[in-house]
Amino acid sequence: MNTYVQDQVDALKDKGNESFRQQDFSTAVAHYASAIELAEANGIDAVQIHSNRSVALLRLGETQAGDGMARQTFRRAIEEADKVIALHPQWNKGYFRKAEVHFAMRDFKQAEASYQKALELMPGDEHVKMRLEESRQAISGFLFKQLLCGRDVAVKPQNVVEQQVFGFASQMANFMYLVGDAATSECLVVDAAWDVPGILKVVRNLNLKLVGAVVTHYHFDHTGGRPPAPFDTLGITVSGIKDLADAGLPVYINSADADAVVKNNGVPRESMTILNHGESISVGRVKLSCLHTPGHTPGSMCLHIDGSTECGTCDGVGMLIAGDTLFKGSCGRLDLPDCDCDQMYNSLQATLGKLDDRVVVYPGHNYGGDKTTIGAERRAGLLRPMTQVQW
Repeated sequence: MNTYVQDQVDALKDKGNESFRQQDFSTAVAHYASAIELAEANGIDAVQIHSNRSVALLRLGETQAGDGMARQTFRRAIEEADKVIALHPQWNKGYFRKAEVHFAMRDFKQAEASYQKALELMPGDEHVKMRLEESRQAISGFLFKQLLCGRDVAVKPQNVVEQQVFGFASQMANFMYLVGDAATSECLVVDAAWDVPGILKVVRNLNLKLVGAVVTHYHFDHTGGRPPAPFDTLGITVSGIKDLADAGLPVYINSADADAVVKNNGVPRESMTILNHGESISVGRVKLSCLHTPGHTPGSMCLHIDGSTECGTCDGVGMLIAGDTLFKGSCGRLDLPDCDCDQMYNSLQATLGKLDDRVVVYPGHNYGGDKTTIGAERRAGLLRPMTQVQW
């Protein structure tokens, strides 16, 4: 191999990678094209560069949402993914790239087929498994995405303050959720904090329209605002629901935590919609029902998403976004000023204990796992039958 030519190819690829990091996707596409042309003219394997060009075209197409050019750009991204598959048919990356483009185009059945092939080639790839499940949910009309701090958002600090905030966010391991109707492309965000610009970027990349924010409880790691000591010494403010309220989005919260959000976050009361036990929010055909589960805070609530509707979830039994009420094998802290152990006992045993064993539970933090089920917690967790004395 001519090392001089290889160095030129690598230099062009590096320029493409740098442009991609700077989100200058059009320039990245051009640099990758030059690298591919030079590589293939000299018999150099260009499969990785085709893969990079596919994702750059995908991101470029996402920036053109609503523009007539977007679909054409997505088609070019698929062509690059097909070249990856042709050159290395046993590498799952080509199928994954193709699936991501189909998902962005809202062709969920084609996305499912490509994710499935990618998973067959690399069965242990957890990210592909997650995307495959999301494509299947989207086919049903249900849209759901779990976001983890340090993995999906709060990952690329732009300054010293963000470096501090994002580092703390990764330690806290908060989950946030996008929930909505794939047919209308409308969604709600649950517990938006730490990196609102990053959350909004995910929303844009999925070609969704954010129509509101839901708060499971008032603590700053779920709402943003000033962190507690000792993390407040630098005068840092965490982005959160105030940013979304300022953008004109409604904020849904239980009445018992509303005053704290007004005081701590500066969210105007007129931006809030109060949710009490048994009340619900609808996004298209998807309904989220409020279950008031006090204990961790007075207004803590879980969101139960019914699986029996037209947009069925989790094989028809539904799911629960639990905030800090229930984790795998544990519950939220009960040693803070307005926690109440007796109320938490009732929330777990009387309220959540009534749910079907098959309901999938998505917690507010990655403490012990990204999900569990009501049945698993009834067998070995805090939903197992116990008296208040035993509790």
